[in-house]
Amino acid sequence: MASINSSCVGGKAKKKPESENAESAASSGEQQQKQEESKTESQQQQQEEQVQNEEPAPESPAQEDAKDTSESKPEEPVEMASKHDMSEVCGFEKSNLKETQTDEKQNLPSKEQIVQEKVPQDAANYDHSKMKHVDTQEKSALPSKDDIAREKVPMQAASVSKESLKHVETKEANELPTPSDIAVEKAPMEAASYPHDKLKHVETKESHNLPTQQDIAVQRAPVEAASYEHDKLKHVEVQEKGALPTKEDLAQEKTIEEINLFRKESLKRTETQEKNTLPTTETIEQEKADES
Repeated sequence: MASINSSCVGGKAKKKPESENAESAASSGEQQQKQEESKTESQQQQQEEQVQNEEPAPESPAQEDAKDTSESKPEEPVEMASKHDMSEVCGFEKSNLKETQTDEKQNLPSKEQIVQEKVPQDAANYDHSKMKHVDTQEKSALPSKDDIAREKVPMQAASVSKESLKHVETKEANELPTPSDIAVEKAPMEAASYPHDKLKHVETKESHNLPTQQDIAVQRAPVEAASYEHDKLKHVEVQEKGALPTKEDLAQEKTIEEINLFRKESLKRTETQEKNTLPTTETIEQEKADES
């Protein structure tokens, strides 16, 4: 509090004698009364001068009533704001206060923040003479045929008439991978994790195999067919034979599809029992008769 008197030091008030307090209070009251009286006298003189200069206007009955009521009311004493009473503050007991500890927090900036703050300064102070002149090259890459075809696809699809389309039912087939597919996927991982110490050193031998007579004849066949005289050929009618698959072929294809879609979880565990059946007396007699 800025208005606390200097008489309050260390929380204990230095009490003045009562006689001095009474004299100071009386002297301050007399000074205030004198100031109020001088103010009221100056105000009255100004009002009298204004009344003499101006002619009295006729008063209405309402104004006369208000004037009578204002005159009948007693004048209220004007309360002047005196100095603050600091006696209670000076006499306050510190024992009622609770002890608290002030925590001073100074958040230091991190390295990243310091670097970010230094960037504009470093850029402004950089020596431009060390920079090299560079010519900008503007490259406008033309679209390829594939890009043009892709751009045309939505327009072509939008222009297709829906009446010309045929109704098709989609079939969702979740084909499970075969053991060979799984083995192919595992091969790179197994090769990467294989210990190279177990590998043996092998020298590669490059061999240039010459083509055989059959390979040469196969290569010559298209050239000879193109240069052959068509006048020597005979007209032949082709017979198209569409061999339909048999029931056995269809059954085999179905079994393969069912095996791929079969779930091993649906199988039940069973224990195999091996039984060696002994021959009976009749079978032994028949074998003996055959041998005799």
